Amino acid sequence: LFWPTQQILVTPDFGKSDAWHFSFATKYALWESLHENHLPLWNDKIGDGFPLYAEGQLGTFFLPNLILFKTVNNPIVAYNLSVVFTVILLAWGTYLWLRVLKLSVIPSLFGSLTFTLSGIVILQLPHITLLQGFSILPWFMVLTHMLFEKPSRQLIGIAAFVLSQQILAGFPQATFLTLLLSASWVRRRALYHFILVVILGFGLSAVQLIPSYEFLQQTSLPKGLPPEMASYFSFPLKHLASFIDPFVLGDPKAGTYPHFTEFDGSIFWENTGFIGLLPFAFLLVALVKKTSFQRFFLSVLAISFLLMWGSHSPLYILYSFWPFNLFRVPSRFLWVFVFALITLASIGLHTLLQMTRKKINLVVAVLLIAVHIASLFFLWRNYHLLVSTGQWLETPKLVEVLPDDARIYTLGSEKTHNRTFLSSGWTK
Repeated sequence: LFWPTQQILVTPDFGKSDAWHFSFATKYALWESLHENHLPLWNDKIGDGFPLYAEGQLGTFFLPNLILFKTVNNPIVAYNLSVVFTVILLAWGTYLWLRVLKLSVIPSLFGSLTFTLSGIVILQLPHITLLQGFSILPWFMVLTHMLFEKPSRQLIGIAAFVLSQQILAGFPQATFLTLLLSASWVRRRALYHFILVVILGFGLSAVQLIPSYEFLQQTSLPKGLPPEMASYFSFPLKHLASFIDPFVLGDPKAGTYPHFTEFDGSIFWENTGFIGLLPFAFLLVALVKKTSFQRFFLSVLAISFLLMWGSHSPLYILYSFWPFNLFRVPSRFLWVFVFALITLASIGLHTLLQMTRKKINLVVAVLLIAVHIASLFFLWRNYHLLVSTGQWLETPKLVEVLPDDARIYTLGSEKTHNRTFLSSGWTK
C-alpha cells in the first residue's frame, strides 16, 4: 500500500467495487469535510442531495477515522493507514482475548494471527466499515470477561466507551452480533454491570444513533425487512468445503465463482471462512477434555452455524422478528462461528503444549505454526487488486468537457461490469 509505490485496493464486487465506489469514496468525503472543519452531514454530489452522516457508514466519530482523516493530509495515505490499523486492532484484540482466557503466549499468537489472516477477514478488506465494526468484537469480549472477574466503575466506563466506538464505526450488524455473543458469555453476577454498559454505550453513541434513526424512518422499510429478504445471502451447506479449499467452488479473481442469483444467494467473501487445516487438528485436542469454556464455545459453534445457515435453517423463523429482521446476510454469523472455532483451536494447542513439555515438542509446534501462518499469508497475498494511485485519481477526460453544473446519470453500468467480473474476474 505504501512502498515502493503508493497503491490502493480496488477489488471488484458484484455490480461495482465496494472498495473504490463506496469505501474509499465515503472516506474521501469524510477526509474532505474534516479538512474543511465541518461534519459531512449532507452531500450535494449524490442525487439531489443525501444525508451522508445519518446513513452511518462514514464512521465519523470512530476515533481512528476522526484522527487519521483529520490529521493526515493525503486521503490515500489516511485510507490505507485506516485499513492497516483496523487489521492490527483486530489482531491485538484477539490476542488479548485468548490471554484473558489464561492461554499461554504461543497459542494466543497462533489464534490471533490465524483469525487475522482468515478468509473472513482478508476477503473483507474492501469493506472497511464492516471490518472496523468487527475489529471491536474481541476487545468487547475481553471487557465482558473482565466485568464478571473484577467489576469496577472504571471498567464499566471503558467497556461502554468501547461499545460506543463499535456503534460509531458505522456497521450496526457487527454490534448486534457482538452483543449476542457477549451477552451469552456474561455471568449472572455481572448481568447488572453488563446492562449498564450497554445503556451507557448506546447513550455515548446518541450523536450517531438519533440522526440514523431519523434517516431510517424515511426509508421504505423502517420497521425491518421481510423474512425472505432478511434471510437472503445465507450460508449454503456446500460452502463448508471452503474450509478445506477456499477456491473449491470457484475464485472471483479468475471469474469462476457463480453469480449469487445462481448460487442461492451465496457470496464468496461473505461465506469463505478458511483458516487452514492445522486449527482443526488442535480443535480435536480441545474436544477431548470438555471444560465449561469448551462446552460454551461448542454451543456457540452450533448456534452460530444454524443462524448463518439462514433461509435453510430450522431457526429461519427468527428472521421474521426484530432485531434479526433489521439486517441482511445471515452469512455474517460466520464471524462468530470462526471466532469460536479459533478460540477452541487455541485452547487445544494450549492443552497440547501442557501435555508435551519437552523442548523438542515445543520447537516442532512453533515450526508447524510458522508454516501455517506463512501458508495463509501467501494464499491471500496476491488475491486483491491493488493499483497505483496516480492514474486512478486523475480527473476522467469526459469530466473535463462537461459543464460545471452538469448532472451525470448511468444506465446499465452494473450489467456491463458483471459481464466482465463474472467471466474474467480481475486477472485479465
